Amino acid sequence: MALEAIQAQAGHRSIESTRVYLHLTDSWLAGEYQRASDLIERVGQVLK
Repeated sequence: MALEAIQAQAGHRSIESTRVYLHLTDSWLAGEYQRASDLIERVGQVLK
């Protein structure tokens, strides 16, 4: 589920408030970024 969707459901004005309540860590965010980056790279290779 997108963080923005959780933010809307929780009624938070700030996405930072949502992150605090979800206890998202920098390492988790970095891992998610890396997974997305890897996927984008693989798709790019297939499209070549």
